[in-house]
Amino acid sequence: MSTASCSLTMSGRVRLISASYDAQRYDSLSGYAQDLIEVIDAVGATDVLLVAHSVSGMISALASIERPELFKKILMVCPSPRYVDDGDYVGGFSRDDVLGLIAGIEANQPAWAASLAPAVTNRDDLPEVTDRVRGYFAATPQHVAKHFARVVFLSDVRHRLAEVPASCVVLQSTGDIICPPHIGSYLRDHIRDCELVELKSAGHFVHLTEPALITSHIQALL
Repeated sequence: MSTASCSLTMSGRVRLISASYDAQRYDSLSGYAQDLIEVIDAVGATDVLLVAHSVSGMISALASIERPELFKKILMVCPSPRYVDDGDYVGGFSRDDVLGLIAGIEANQPAWAASLAPAVTNRDDLPEVTDRVRGYFAATPQHVAKHFARVVFLSDVRHRLAEVPASCVVLQSTGDIICPPHIGSYLRDHIRDCELVELKSAGHFVHLTEPALITSHIQALL
């Protein structure tokens, strides 16, 4: 595929995201959970083993509460039930941090993407992965990126964790600025059936930096 055709493909994807994004539906994580349920229903699946990264872990948790018969096990990679500090709970961000992040997207999204990508991947030895993540951040339509960031980083699923019916496995990496390592222990202690696996790997995007490691855990569950 030529460079020109790649650019057109990316441009087409950006237009599709921008046109189909429903800000009202996605004003909470429940909208995404409903999407997940609809996809599973569409393919007629049950007893699903779901692999979910970051906030998708909590989206999957909410979906399993809504439709427990659909999920057998959820493998969560670097998830967090709340990103903002709250009393004794340390999520890793203050509300001002989140508002600053959103302001950065609005002021200069390419510069924001370029500064955030190396911090969240935390792997100087894998610049190609950092550049891939930077590209994802930069290509997302700005209004979608801002709204998504606000919804995700200000979400709070802690009060629903005890309701999660599915068996869960949390894969927690080190050096993750999005999801500090102690969050894995918090989830283990608040979800009824939850195993914590601490990975010897850094960063929030461990499924991109060390895909074989994540694959081995998926295979173990299968």
